[in-house]
Amino acid sequence: MLDRFDPARLRSVIAAAGLVGFLAGLASALLLTVTGEPLVRAAIAIEEARAAVSSAAAPHEPELVSRSVQRGAGLFAAMGVSGAVFGLLFALAFWGLRSVQPHPFRRALWAGAILFGSITLAPWLKYPPNPPAVGDPGSLGRRQGLYVSLIALSLAISLVGAALAGRLRREGWPEHRRVAAVAAAVALAFGLALALLPPAPDPVDAPATLIWRFRLASLAGNALLWGVLSAGFGLVVTEVASRRAD
Repeated sequence: MLDRFDPARLRSVIAAAGLVGFLAGLASALLLTVTGEPLVRAAIAIEEARAAVSSAAAPHEPELVSRSVQRGAGLFAAMGVSGAVFGLLFALAFWGLRSVQPHPFRRALWAGAILFGSITLAPWLKYPPNPPAVGDPGSLGRRQGLYVSLIALSLAISLVGAALAGRLRREGWPEHRRVAAVAAAVALAFGLALALLPPAPDPVDAPATLIWRFRLASLAGNALLWGVLSAGFGLVVTEVASRRAD
């Protein structure tokens, strides 16, 4: 399989990153099954208890997908597909950073760090995920709009930071100064974005321990996905480059 992988071809990079991303998504689903699913069940129990004591509770609607499917095959399928999609984005970032970082393994780590910070960490800091017991269904559209807007803004900041790093490299800046300058510029831009965007519209009325355990489990699952994708792809491409050099 490694013999058919050509790091010099974008199509080959996309295929390999998609496969590694799919496997990374399965690893993330396994972690979320252990750490996140018990918290989801606890949140659903709180939501059902509130509905039972509310006189204005709407009639119970049947689930389109049973909970057993959601926490089993559905979770693994969703995370596998998400990992493959992230693999596509990762491949494009890895390909675009050729002039910034020529070493393949370091470039893979750079690409993973940029995408993790833009797609996962920045939204988590401003609009962290909540379990089913939290959130007004009527504000779902606004919440999704804010979330997607922050991801787009974060990606734009990351792209500008990568372009700045490449320019400073071409101008001959030493690595320690280049890294410090780019990190300071990106951190300042991220800080302004997080400060200026409006807060989440929904109040948090569930137990704080449940909320933060769920948020940390979600962050850990996504961090594992990006870590496995970045390191796994980096190892593959470095091994192939070493074989071709030999």
